[in-house]
Amino acid sequence: FFFLMIRRPPRSTQSRSSAASDVYKRQKYTRETKGELPWFNSALNGFISSGGAALLTTPIDVIKTHMMTSRQATSKNVINTARQIYTDTGIQGFFAGWHLRTISVGFAGIIFYLAYEEFQKLFLSLIH
Repeated sequence: FFFLMIRRPPRSTQSRSSAASDVYKRQKYTRETKGELPWFNSALNGFISSGGAALLTTPIDVIKTHMMTSRQATSKNVINTARQIYTDTGIQGFFAGWHLRTISVGFAGIIFYLAYEEFQKLFLSLIH
């Protein structure tokens, strides 16, 4: 299967958009730029991956925050806290503040990914 992805696709697939032509274009782009992506690709990757992770973990963060800030003894249990949130606000309560969390963590991801890419280039240049 992998040899099909590595070989050059037939001419008929290069003119249309297909999985084979996409692989070919990616390989050509990678060869021409020596494997380096532009900085905005790293920034976009950082925002999407970090922001997506923040969005998916928002319910866990909401439950944890409720447990930490509640003075009730029943809120020291994850199940009871989740049940209380659902009873009070419904499913929307688990995603309270999702937009602020997603954006702030997404921008932090941009910084982390760009810094990682630059330090990787720096260290690789020092080694070689």
